[in-house]
Amino acid sequence: MVNIVLQEDYYDDELVEKIMNIGTFKQTIDCVNLFKEVQKKNYNVDYIRKSKINEKILELDDYITNLSKIYYWRYYEYVNDIYASKSIIYNMKLRLRINSETKVKTKRKTDNIFGKFEHTLSPSMVQHMRIWWNKLENRKSVIKPGKKEYILSQFKSNRVKIDPKFCSLFIEDVYPIRYIREWGISSHLNGKRRTNKILRELLKKEFYSRDRNYLRICICGPNLRRLPLSIENKIKEYLYY
Repeated sequence: MVNIVLQEDYYDDELVEKIMNIGTFKQTIDCVNLFKEVQKKNYNVDYIRKSKINEKILELDDYITNLSKIYYWRYYEYVNDIYASKSIIYNMKLRLRINSETKVKTKRKTDNIFGKFEHTLSPSMVQHMRIWWNKLENRKSVIKPGKKEYILSQFKSNRVKIDPKFCSLFIEDVYPIRYIREWGISSHLNGKRRTNKILRELLKKEFYSRDRNYLRICICGPNLRRLPLSIENKIKEYLYY
């Protein structure tokens, strides 16, 4: 994980002192100090959520924008301070977004090796499962849109297990050609296009085959998936953070 730190000129003592002397820009200093704490925590997801840094940056952005409109007749007096605040806001947003995207990608790659069956599914397939589920008449609840991890957590909270059986029910109601590439299945055999029925059967076999290969056993071996769960958790913690 790359720890991205704001450039030193954004924390220039003279600049910070200048902004602090103006009461209207105190919110910028408070937000910067909170962001520094987020960086010290190495952009920990739980700390970011708890500190509500994203919400506070958006509030600060709106505040500075409205301030420049309200006091437009004094804008040139504060132009450097407004520009400095906007630059700080832009850089904080950028670093939070980059770290968020990097952590998501790292987590997905790690879960694809160590995670459960549902973690191996592509984000696209999980999204399509959500849409299919919401159209069912006997569904337990509506699954809200979001990232792959958020959708899976909603399924879990509603006690819906994403397993080969669930995937088999899903594939019966959708167009299978969308998912054959993800599961390494060819659409043609001997120059002829396979029927949807055959593609569905092949996909079901792949669902159960992958699930069997992801079963855990308690014996250590050269295979990564044969490591004890406690060791896997230690490796994941190292890879995540």
